[in-house]
Amino acid sequence: MYLQSENIKKLKIRESQKSWAYLYPNYHPPSYSKPKEAFPVDLQCFVDIATPSNVIEISKKLRYRLITDLFSGPYVTDYDKACFASNGIPLNPSGRCGISGRGLHPKFGINYRAFYCIFKKNPDNGTLYLLTTTHEIGMGLLPFADKYDTISRSDVFLVKLLTSLKVPVKNVQLMSSKSHLSIGQVESNTGHVMYKKMPDQIDTDNAWLEADVYCLNLSHHFSLLSDSHDNFHWTQLTAGTVNVVACNAVHSQFISASLNLLNIG
Repeated sequence: MYLQSENIKKLKIRESQKSWAYLYPNYHPPSYSKPKEAFPVDLQCFVDIATPSNVIEISKKLRYRLITDLFSGPYVTDYDKACFASNGIPLNPSGRCGISGRGLHPKFGINYRAFYCIFKKNPDNGTLYLLTTTHEIGMGLLPFADKYDTISRSDVFLVKLLTSLKVPVKNVQLMSSKSHLSIGQVESNTGHVMYKKMPDQIDTDNAWLEADVYCLNLSHHFSLLSDSHDNFHWTQLTAGTVNVVACNAVHSQFISASLNLLNIG
């Protein structure tokens, strides 16, 4: 079952049958794409509709992303090439899911979830801190937000977060306008760390979730920063280690890669 409330079903796929490298002429999964009107009003403008012209644009964007990845650093995607259906719609690089369409995702192809590794270092004793979530939304996780707007350079979620941490306005504007950075690039103490597949239960043959990881070094504003805010607080890291016990393995990978990119620790 894909969506119980709508009685939307999906096929059960064996691990050996997932790869697109193997052709299965009789593979005809159910199709479902959540209607545009069913999304919150503020998200409806980002929902993909599978018209012929839109499909061409969707596949062009994914091809462009993969081409730029070829010239980026070691942490890019963890799949080698893109697959496309005969009508041009992207195919999930993780393989068959048993249901086609974009499902509950708003976009065909990649649906980004941005993760933020935000550090500060005490200039007096060198103690390093990482911003993590509190008990209210899951202890020890990185701040994250679904990233539907891939065109605007300014990151609205990051603007709000940095502002709440008392980062000076000028620096907020600089650090939250780095969506143009390629993987491995650092600018104004902000780095673009990696893309990584994050298989989700709502993924389909044509729509999937992917992490887009950024790192920020706020050490220059150490004395100005607030100690905590709402659902976030600063967690101390021991030198050279990622000791956020509650963090899952994927988040720990993001943190380690961010420390390397920013060259702090």
